[in-house]
Amino acid sequence: MTDVQFFGRLREAADRAGVKCAIDPSLRTVDDVIEKITRMDASLGDALQHADVRCVIDGGFAADNKTSIADCEEIAFIPPVSGG
Repeated sequence: MTDVQFFGRLREAADRAGVKCAIDPSLRTVDDVIEKITRMDASLGDALQHADVRCVIDGGFAADNKTSIADCEEIAFIPPVSGG
């Protein structure tokens, strides 16, 4: 099982900090994970598809949503961070 974590407004959209997700062989990229999440929760899926959302795979930022998720243990979705 892979931990899928949500931060910021994504956590609010998901109404939870994360989920455990079985990454089967058909899920090869970040886009595949987003598609699976969208089938489970359409509003969260819509939030994940915003261009400003970044994905972190095992602690490193994914170059884009075509990045492989093979053998990963954690996927995190992060919206832009602001502060002051």
